[in-house]
Amino acid sequence: MNIWNVVEELVRNPDKEFKTTDYYGGKLIALNVERVNYNSRYADNVIVTRNDTGETEPLILNGFIKECKWKEVKKSVTFMEAAESNKRIKVEHPLIAKLRSKGIEECCEYLFLGVLLYRLSEYCSSSEIRNIILDGDWFIE
Repeated sequence: MNIWNVVEELVRNPDKEFKTTDYYGGKLIALNVERVNYNSRYADNVIVTRNDTGETEPLILNGFIKECKWKEVKKSVTFMEAAESNKRIKVEHPLIAKLRSKGIEECCEYLFLGVLLYRLSEYCSSSEIRNIILDGDWFIE
């Protein structure tokens, strides 16, 4: 995603966050919207860059920023939020990572809940599925 698409998406959905897949001076850069305090008065929402140490500054569209490719940062939700979304979901968990390392990719992508649970049941025991449900990081597409 290029910077213009990211800015457009942040204007529509200020709660989203994006990270670059490129590095600037060896530091990862994220973009998000914050309310900035200037002289005890709040400005409107401002798109800011945040480096890997947490320092923020207003977005400056320099050559590097314009050339970067950006990716949305998905925020994890609870299993119940994922299940109730009626959308495709995926889960990240050490047991899922172990399946991926064995070349089993069927459980590692966004799927509808019923399909995901069916595929997990093919490779995992009941107690492993329970651990995945309780301790996994769930994401909605």
